[in-house]
Amino acid sequence: MSAGPLMWLAVGAGGAIGACARYAVTLALGPHDGQTFPIATFSANVCGAFAMGLFAGFLASRGGDGGLLRGFLGVGLLGAFTTYSTFSLEAFALAEAGVLRLAGLYIFGTAVSTVLVFAAGAFLVKSIL
Repeated sequence: MSAGPLMWLAVGAGGAIGACARYAVTLALGPHDGQTFPIATFSANVCGAFAMGLFAGFLASRGGDGGLLRGFLGVGLLGAFTTYSTFSLEAFALAEAGVLRLAGLYIFGTAVSTVLVFAAGAFLVKSIL
């Protein structure tokens, strides 16, 4: 993947769109209050992992690194749409609030479901193409 000026623009444009999409998910599903399951972040991470699986499967079927498309979609848009820092903040807030079972469910559920949906997306594309 080239680090030229077009790649920087592709990553930046994708990142701006991904960040806005992530914000839209929070508006649609509600911000996390520190006491309940963080559904907005969980949903963004699971959907983003599935989309990344689809994209990775597509790139693998084409035998290339994706160039500008990878920078725009993979690094920029999906990188900004999913958020490990917010996940960490919300998991910590749940634990700090003493909701340890919910914190554990959130941590375990996010880790397992995002890997599974990534694999499902990659498999789906490979079986179609």
